[in-house]
Amino acid sequence: MEDRLYHPGPPGAAGPARLADGGPSASVVPALQLRVHVEIAHRDHHQIPDPPVHLVQVARGPVQSPNASEANGNDRWNPVTLWTSSPSLSMRTTPLPRRIALPLALGAAISVLAVGLAACTDPTSDGEPTAGGMEPSPAVPALDVRIRKVSGFATAGEVRKRRLREPARAVSRAMASLYEAAYLDLGAWSGGRSSDHLDSFTREAAKQGRRDVRNLGLGPMGSKLTTVEPRPLRLTVRFLLGRKHRPAAALTSAQFDAVGETEAGTVRIRQRAEYTLRRIGGRWRVAAYDAGAQVGTRRAPASEFSPGLPWKDPFIILVIGSDARPGQSVTRSRADSLHLVGVNPRRNKASVVGIPRDSYVPIPGAGAEKINASLFFGGPQRTVQTVERLTGARIDGYVLTGFLSFRRLIRLVGGLEIRVPYPISDRYSGAHFRKGRTRVSGRGALAFSRNRHDAPGGDFGRSLNQGRLLIAALTEFRRDVRKDPVELFRWLSAGARTVQTDLSLDAMLQLALAGISIEPGRVHNRVVSGSGGTVGGASVIRLGSSARAMFRDLARDGVLGG
Repeated sequence: MEDRLYHPGPPGAAGPARLADGGPSASVVPALQLRVHVEIAHRDHHQIPDPPVHLVQVARGPVQSPNASEANGNDRWNPVTLWTSSPSLSMRTTPLPRRIALPLALGAAISVLAVGLAACTDPTSDGEPTAGGMEPSPAVPALDVRIRKVSGFATAGEVRKRRLREPARAVSRAMASLYEAAYLDLGAWSGGRSSDHLDSFTREAAKQGRRDVRNLGLGPMGSKLTTVEPRPLRLTVRFLLGRKHRPAAALTSAQFDAVGETEAGTVRIRQRAEYTLRRIGGRWRVAAYDAGAQVGTRRAPASEFSPGLPWKDPFIILVIGSDARPGQSVTRSRADSLHLVGVNPRRNKASVVGIPRDSYVPIPGAGAEKINASLFFGGPQRTVQTVERLTGARIDGYVLTGFLSFRRLIRLVGGLEIRVPYPISDRYSGAHFRKGRTRVSGRGALAFSRNRHDAPGGDFGRSLNQGRLLIAALTEFRRDVRKDPVELFRWLSAGARTVQTDLSLDAMLQLALAGISIEPGRVHNRVVSGSGGTVGGASVIRLGSSARAMFRDLARDGVLGG
């Protein structure tokens, strides 16, 4: 039944007043309704059963007086009037202590005053446009969300699914907000406000998100639709869990279907998407996506976004391979391999620079030694200090693996496909390969990376092959994630379980997302050169001017070649 407010009767009268002729007032004004639900607790902590619910109605328009002489020919404003709309909703009174009753009375008075002021400051009548000259947008229907499956990838320990329930609900709320704005808010589309929901995206994704929502959303059809009836939004949510199994990121597969109505007939709406969400500022926001949609006969081109690194400056990581055998400390053995991996976010390029393990360099606190001894003297932190002094480059983080952890890492990601540049047969490392492409397991990858007896240039050739292995990992990672986005979390989980690093899980996620957009063919792989010599009977490599020039090139912008 439609609720309307009549001119009030005298105090104590039940219901609206009647005019002199006995009929209800011919002048009906719009009403502002506010439903208030109050529960009052007594000192004994028992609550009043069936708490009173009152309908507060406030006149918003002029009321015609029943007596023309009273009105003097002018309309007058009706005072704020309150009563229950149903006799069954009469107020129950219960004696309350002063300290409870007074705040309640003050709160009620303030609420009524605020409503009255709002009513008096906007005296519009039914059917009239609002102050801005636009019709108010129709209410956006709430979207029903069905979570089909929830799972998690932990960086340590086992996943407890019960801990994923509340984060999954938070992700579903974020997704519902995005889809309601993109497909159900018809008033926004007809009013040209189709991008008002950009707070659903991270800052990096918002700019392209604005364009892609216009492309994937209702588009031109938004102004023609009269209604949209959605089916439940179906989600599959996978979490990447960090320390204490707290969700660091969520990968969400979404399936949305709806039926819209226009004057010309029925329009079917269909959208499929994969989202990567990060928790920022207490909310889940879209950081990356790959989506496609169809609205009626219009099939929108697929849209995708992968963020670059949040750092605008070059980012350099030191990759350290320890030669620790089973039972030995990975951080107190010698560094079997050293590679600088530089990334330039602006140019979307990367470079790998290998440093021969026998390079004779100054080590802080130890004097001149082979660079591989830096790990033995002070762990990965001392190795970082040594390389920074040698190259002049600022190192932003390190990644350290040992023989066993390296093999396990390759096994967890499902192996790698590598390109063997020449036939290899080395009984010392166990590397036996034909020239060409081949797939290697953890054991095969380790053998390929350790071979130096059958590699041109010895340690130089071995370091170059290790760089090839890093690029092969990037190629495999990109291929896996493009086939199935959930592979992003599997790779991150595998890395966090097997390597030692000073990078946070969030930084690793940012690097992984950026890695998706780096073409392996644009990655330079080089090894600095030097001349052989001996010190105290031990073979060493002395780095020369060409090595220093390469270090300066890398330090300048994170990539080789200017």
